[in-house]
Amino acid sequence: MLEPSLHKLIRMAWDQDQDQNANDDKYSLLEKLEEQSYKFRNGLALHALQPDEKFLGYVFQPCVFKQYFRIIRRQVAPASLLAITDKQLIVIEEGMTNATSYDYFWTYCPRANVVDVDFEPTDTLQEVCIHLRKDAVTADHRLTLENGTALAWRDLFSRVKSSMPDEM
Repeated sequence: MLEPSLHKLIRMAWDQDQDQNANDDKYSLLEKLEEQSYKFRNGLALHALQPDEKFLGYVFQPCVFKQYFRIIRRQVAPASLLAITDKQLIVIEEGMTNATSYDYFWTYCPRANVVDVDFEPTDTLQEVCIHLRKDAVTADHRLTLENGTALAWRDLFSRVKSSMPDEM
């Protein structure tokens, strides 16, 4: 019911004309994501990706737990998906409470407003900060990733940024 309106608002945030070019790699990337998480694949395909976007890549991270005293496990980072298209960065995160639910936190970052992405290492995790700016308004979105996932996101972001430097 709200989905068409949400898609319209997201497109308005891009400040660009719609591009009707099809993305041949879109379905192969979604199939690859489906092997890692059917739940996140559906969330991305059904709710986040716009019909006229080019899906350029993603990085998926399952829940990260830290073990204490061999018997206590504590979640330190939720399952997360970072996706990048020709129009936006999409961050989908589970809540920290129940991994079996289909509750997500969605963050849509128009690429024209992404200033930079910083990585702050800790012991086995990295804090990733996406810096956004629109006119005089700034915002940051932070999330915690394992080192390997953070490196994969850095590589993907750098590759896309270097291929289209005028937008980011």
